[in-house]
Amino acid sequence: MLDVAGFSAMMGRDDEATTRWVVAFHGVVRTLVETHGGRVVKTSGDSVFGEFESIVGAVECAVAIQRHLADRDPGEGERLMARIGLHVGDVIVQGDDLYGDGVNIAARLEPLAEPGGLAVSEAVFLGVGSRLGLPFSDDGFHELKNIDRPVRVYRVSPSAFGFARAAGAVAAPPAVSKEFDLAGLAHTIGGPAETIIGAMSEAIDERLREKGVLRSGPGRGGLRARPVPTPTRLLISAGFLVEAAIGGFLILARTTGWTTNGAYPFMGCLILGTAVGSLGQSITRRRGLRAFGVAVGVAVGALCLGNVVMRVVLWVISVGFLATGLQRFGTRV
Repeated sequence: MLDVAGFSAMMGRDDEATTRWVVAFHGVVRTLVETHGGRVVKTSGDSVFGEFESIVGAVECAVAIQRHLADRDPGEGERLMARIGLHVGDVIVQGDDLYGDGVNIAARLEPLAEPGGLAVSEAVFLGVGSRLGLPFSDDGFHELKNIDRPVRVYRVSPSAFGFARAAGAVAAPPAVSKEFDLAGLAHTIGGPAETIIGAMSEAIDERLREKGVLRSGPGRGGLRARPVPTPTRLLISAGFLVEAAIGGFLILARTTGWTTNGAYPFMGCLILGTAVGSLGQSITRRRGLRAFGVAVGVAVGALCLGNVVMRVVLWVISVGFLATGLQRFGTRV
């Protein structure tokens, strides 16, 4: 989805000249879209809506459009600057027109771009990766109008295409969802969050046992405490080996280019920290080492996330695990 920035104001100043420029620009856009394997679905005023078979082709076309505008000599007229929003998703075909969430998200992303820049969804960002060498910046989750879930947005600034920052560009719309968002966190982490819940549940159970709420041992009723294995038995156990392997894989997933989502290395740090803490607890025979491992995993893993507020929240959580570990450290298992 493409829109000319400041179109209404330009029409107010000189409607005839602006109309000529925009019509000519639409012709250039149509040519570039077709060159990159897409088609123009429709135009409306200053807006252009196109579809592509390849998301890489769509991004390459957007780059070509912005570079064309950046290289264009406006002469005595005004410089045209366009905002472009890109999303990949399912659409509903009705004749020559398209409908559905995929179309709506692209339309909502376009105003989030700076004049002369791009705003893309996380799906586009992951699909393109580093193949085009664009300097994407993570703008966090945004609540988009009439979209029932938060959408993570990535931007490319106008300077990446040769625009000067002072070339008439207005400030981009402020991010509306930089704040910590539980729905966004759940959408990013998804199923692996069960690991956090499991670790917290075990920590709570151990705390209740210490307080005498849950009794362990024969003839006491309640729950029986799980014995801590010896270091050798732990190292060769399937559970420990699987935790170590999954944790290492998730940590390396981002560095190897398998994914750019920081949630995966975060979960890797958490899982590996839990495994190392269990090993430390087995070696020293002191409770609390597992909580230490979880605390370190959460604190280090938070560095992999782009949202600053989310990092701070996770660091606070890691301090809680650290305090729990210190309280239990004097107790032998």
